[in-house]
Amino acid sequence: MDESNHGRHPEIFVAVYSRFPQDIARHEKPLSKHRGRNSRLPQLGDREFRHILVLRERQEILETEENIRVMVLAEFLKYFRGLELAIIDGDPKLREIDNLHRVIAPSECPHIIYTARADVTYPLVNHADSIANHLFRYYKSSTGKKKKYLSRLITPKIEDYCTLLEP
Repeated sequence: MDESNHGRHPEIFVAVYSRFPQDIARHEKPLSKHRGRNSRLPQLGDREFRHILVLRERQEILETEENIRVMVLAEFLKYFRGLELAIIDGDPKLREIDNLHRVIAPSECPHIIYTARADVTYPLVNHADSIANHLFRYYKSSTGKKKKYLSRLITPKIEDYCTLLEP
């Protein structure tokens, strides 16, 4: 999982699913990022992606970045059921991990690797980064209708995450 444009709206989170072991092989040499005005979605082959748009209003309701990440990760884990491993770009907060286990219970949580710069270390996260960047440009553009990627959009029900707001 990776996100695009942290702090700018809309914030876009992307998860890419793969059954290929090479997609989660750690690269010692940094992978290049595919960015720019003319960037396209990477060729995914038999891989699959989903994305979540986080609008400013949702951020205000869920109050913290940590709560947003818990909601997003929980939604991806629900969609891609039965994962053995999830790789997340960034560092977790201890409460984030505890809250994630709480909101997905009774489902099992896969092994999660949180690591800074995962988008240049793991090919699968690199794909997620490229897709998130592309989608940010797509949704920000003023031309055309915004339905091209609707079949790959997950829209969380915010009321499912009210427990994150309890003291």
